[in-house]
Amino acid sequence: MALVPGALLAADPAHEAPAAEAEIHIDLHAEAGTEAPETSQDMPAPATGAAESEPLVLPPAFRLTTYAREGFLRDRRALMQRLSAADTADEATNAVLALGDFYVAHAMAPEGRSLLEGLPARLAPGHDARRAAQLLALDLIDPYVPALPHDARALLDPAHAGWPDQPLFKALEAIRREDYAAAGVDLAAAQRRLHGFAAPFREIVLPGLLETAIRTGQWENARDLAAEFQHHASLKDGSALTFLMGQTAELDEDFVAAFDSYAKASEGNDLWAHRARMALIDLGLATQTLPLEDARVLMEQARYLWQGDAHAAALLQRLSDLQLQLGDRVAALTTLGDLMTRLPDTAQAALARQQSRSLLATLYADGTAGTLTLSKFMEAHRRLAPLFRFSPGYDLQTESYADHFASLGATLIAAQEYETTRDYLAVGQDLGVLDPDPGRLADLELKRAEVLLQGGQYDLSLAVVEHGLSLEDAARLDRLNMLKAQIFAATGKTVAVLDTHVQNPSATYLRIKGEALFAGGRWAEARQTYQQLHDDFPQQVSGADTLNFVLATYRTGDLDGTRALAEAYPDLAGHPLWSEIAAALTEAAPDLLPLRTETVENRVNRATTALDRFDVLNRATN
Repeated sequence: MALVPGALLAADPAHEAPAAEAEIHIDLHAEAGTEAPETSQDMPAPATGAAESEPLVLPPAFRLTTYAREGFLRDRRALMQRLSAADTADEATNAVLALGDFYVAHAMAPEGRSLLEGLPARLAPGHDARRAAQLLALDLIDPYVPALPHDARALLDPAHAGWPDQPLFKALEAIRREDYAAAGVDLAAAQRRLHGFAAPFREIVLPGLLETAIRTGQWENARDLAAEFQHHASLKDGSALTFLMGQTAELDEDFVAAFDSYAKASEGNDLWAHRARMALIDLGLATQTLPLEDARVLMEQARYLWQGDAHAAALLQRLSDLQLQLGDRVAALTTLGDLMTRLPDTAQAALARQQSRSLLATLYADGTAGTLTLSKFMEAHRRLAPLFRFSPGYDLQTESYADHFASLGATLIAAQEYETTRDYLAVGQDLGVLDPDPGRLADLELKRAEVLLQGGQYDLSLAVVEHGLSLEDAARLDRLNMLKAQIFAATGKTVAVLDTHVQNPSATYLRIKGEALFAGGRWAEARQTYQQLHDDFPQQVSGADTLNFVLATYRTGDLDGTRALAEAYPDLAGHPLWSEIAAALTEAAPDLLPLRTETVENRVNRATTALDRFDVLNRATN
């Protein structure tokens, strides 16, 4: 199936433009003293549309063959002079559309699009159809246009089947989607319509049409298209033809010839050279002559040689798949993150977002479960965090990372990660890339304060809860005041502890509050607090809590209550200091009643001394 020289097919009379409805052609080249080019100025006869009052107007066929590179400056100067000399809006529109043809002819997509988008949104039907055709042509040759606008795509609908150039543009649109079977349906008609376009435009579209012919087995058309390459200096010895020759050889299962063609084409620096490099990898994998590790190395090299479009995105997706196949999840996630960052609008990036969420959840779950060593977990987090900080849901993974290190006592690492996670969330919410959730930010700050307290950094923890939080819901307010109480207790600020208030106090909060009241000599309030602790959290009561409860009760002067408590908690009887405390509290009163003040103070002091000794012993044994 070698491609041999032939001739580009002649124009199909059935695709000639119909008779003009209105004359809008101005002979620019005559004004410039040169032969006028054949252009698409003739308007077609109106076709019947959906609404009888507004008949469908088809664009004229493009006739741009007389635009040549050597006349570029001359033609452009004449067109710009015409635009400057336009006296009416209609003349200006005609001049802009003439310049639009010029940009289509020379395949100057960004410049032409910028020009045409400056026209009013609503034009006369003939002008509007012509502008739509020009925009469609420019969009289809621009690899950086991710999707066709709706208005441009409408020209490819069956309602516009009478437009002579529709087969060509239908084929080009299918080639953009890599649907070569669909492109093949219109290939013959598309090939006939190429005669209406200038050389720069044909150079852009010929490789795709030839690939369609090869992939769909239309070998006569393929030979004619290959022959057309010989009339274009940039194509006849370029990487596109060499790559496509390799593709033909591969279809014939002549793998040696295919390899040689791909290798030669890969030496270039255009898209076809990139595709040749990928084809070499595919060929090696298909023939099992290329180990997976070597394929990974080649893909790593190729990713830096071609960047910025859907082909680069496809390479990154394939590389991540290969890295997963080799068991390197971190490298695969790094590649996916790079894809999402560099090419966010591609279909591959959308898939990468879904895939990365699952992979990240599994990786961080393994890290927190201890399946990964701490060093590997930290290294993976260091590499991945910069790429995924603004990805929805990633904050849950980084929070679990901080939780894990907090549980291990690495409070500094945990506090830093809580803070960083919170900061990125706040920025992401401000930028609108993450959903706003003030409560989520507050939770991370509370965790940060808690872990700072755990690490003994009381001043930093207090600064967070006093200056960095603004809470409204009761649950978080309780948590905030609990933190304050713990910090005040740890720093000996017992009075400040009593200034805090929690609606639904925990056992820890009641214990802290009870100790503060006890230290301040507020016996009745201390007794009440310890009573609440015993009533609400009987399973969390410690021996020290019970002793404080007993002593606070005694100091209120309630001896009966004191004896009742002593009997209610027989477990204390086994403690080496309990008998001394009990004796000090419940020894028989002197014969002379009421008790003298010094006698009461003596009993209390003895009990206090015993309690202090108990506290020291209790800390030592725990």
